[in-house]
Amino acid sequence: MDRHEWTHRPRIFPQLATRVIWFLCGVILLTKPAWAEDRRLGFRVGAKSKLHLNLDLSAAMDSNPERLNDSDSQGAEDFRLVIRPSFKLDAPGRSYRLRLGAGLTVSQFFSPAAGTLESIGTKPGADARLYFRLGTGRSAVTLTVENTPILTPTVLPDLGTISADEALFETFADTGKLYLTLRPGGGALEFDVGYENAFTVFLRSMEGRSAPDDGFLHKGFFEGRLKFLPKTAALVYIDFGAFDAYNPSGPVTTLGSNPISLLVGVEGQITRTIATELRVGYAENLVWSGQRFGETAPQNQRTVVGLASAVWQITRVAQISLGYQRTLQPTVALSSFIADALRFRALWRIERLELGVYAEVQHRDFGTQAPDAELVAQNPGIAENEPSATLAFGGLRADYYFYNWLIGGLNYRLLHQGSNDPERGNSLPELGAFSRHQVFATVGVRY
Repeated sequence: MDRHEWTHRPRIFPQLATRVIWFLCGVILLTKPAWAEDRRLGFRVGAKSKLHLNLDLSAAMDSNPERLNDSDSQGAEDFRLVIRPSFKLDAPGRSYRLRLGAGLTVSQFFSPAAGTLESIGTKPGADARLYFRLGTGRSAVTLTVENTPILTPTVLPDLGTISADEALFETFADTGKLYLTLRPGGGALEFDVGYENAFTVFLRSMEGRSAPDDGFLHKGFFEGRLKFLPKTAALVYIDFGAFDAYNPSGPVTTLGSNPISLLVGVEGQITRTIATELRVGYAENLVWSGQRFGETAPQNQRTVVGLASAVWQITRVAQISLGYQRTLQPTVALSSFIADALRFRALWRIERLELGVYAEVQHRDFGTQAPDAELVAQNPGIAENEPSATLAFGGLRADYYFYNWLIGGLNYRLLHQGSNDPERGNSLPELGAFSRHQVFATVGVRY
């Protein structure tokens, strides 16, 4: 597979990463195993293209669908039914590659809401993925477009995408890339030059809670790779962006920033079955107290960032990945956070049984924060605070292929977050203190 083909890459914008740990959430995440798709399935569209249609029906128990704080979550559990039709189009050509997929999720909840929502009821959501490459892996110039819009709440099937279906903070989020890959001199040297955007828009405010600011990130990036072995390359990565916020229902509380980062590293095969990636560098969020490129605010953060990951292809049907990543990301209201994440994933198949495990622990440090104006009025001597949060994600999945087109599965998902300032979690998802357990029993039809 070409290194730029459609993979489950991390989401750059933290509001989306909070909900979609696809992300959501580490370069080491694996693509779907090759054995999961039967070449005999699908409708032919042209000489080589295929259209695949899927329908999943699930019954689920959700311990905290509104993602309420632990102190408010008693009686919040609910039973739900989920219907998810989806499609995927794969259109390879001699000088291009198109992959397009989309899914619609309809969740029916049955219990009265335990939190500020009058009722949960029927909740629709949707997601789509686009990958288009003009050129081949050997072309002197290649153009690539990637885009992933998500309308929550939606249930994403990928292992590790745990929190995109919460019912409280409904959002429309999107991440996209447009870049050129240049290969002068036969391909030993490659350059990516492009543009990336990410945004999250909160769709409404709930009674008793105000939605956070909407956030928008635009950035340009450059990555250079020099192959010094057949499957190993040294690399350098630079990006510079602009992060802004907008709130249609109230004053904007987010300071503007210009995040910047520089990393160097190496990636490639160290043995026939083990691939690794190492990166280390510097990042600063450049949060401005007023006009851009003036004086930086107390919320500004700078740190060493990096990545260390390994993927072990044990057999053709068994794969394990492990990695650590440290990032600096802009966010609304709190300006930015430093995240340290440790991730593990395993996928394997035994005859007709396909198993998957995912686990992640992440600590987020939001740096020094100026006190809220209302708190200052009530307590004139209040000091600046340093909010932080620790998250744990977990996933277990077992799918049994009765036939190539009929699958039955069980799926457990865990999302836990602790915070040193949980009261602010009523309006800021990043600072809530909650636990959420979900168990899905699913029947899926594939063609």
